[in-house]
Amino acid sequence: MDRAGSEERRTASDRRGAPTSVWDATFFRGERRHIRRACDRLQRHIVDRFSLATILPILVLLACALVDGFLTLELIEAGYHEANPVMHALLAWGPVHFLIGKYVLAAAGLPLLVLFGTHSRIRHLVPILAALYALLIAYQVVLLRQLQ
Repeated sequence: MDRAGSEERRTASDRRGAPTSVWDATFFRGERRHIRRACDRLQRHIVDRFSLATILPILVLLACALVDGFLTLELIEAGYHEANPVMHALLAWGPVHFLIGKYVLAAAGLPLLVLFGTHSRIRHLVPILAALYALLIAYQVVLLRQLQ
């Protein structure tokens, strides 16, 4: 019986006793999409499934990285140079290495941003990064149009 005098109906142990593993989200095993209890929201937590509002900015950010890479290659052919020394070194190996490097550098930190994206300080970071990428792409398009 619990404090109120009614019988306890639970048969399994309380699942909140152990933290959610990062691996619980693999192969669609997880069911936690958001944190329901207010007391649990005060602690660090990881959800198993993400909403479209979380995934869409990630996909936009990755697409922007690839578009930025292709536009950068076009600008380099027109006589501009790559300012980033890491990307400049990859460019010396060829355009495929450059595009793969650009994608990997953009995607490297995204898993952490997604895992901790429920925290108020990080929640808006991915959309802000996607917006900055969109501004960069707009600037590159303006440069390409000036060349024509």
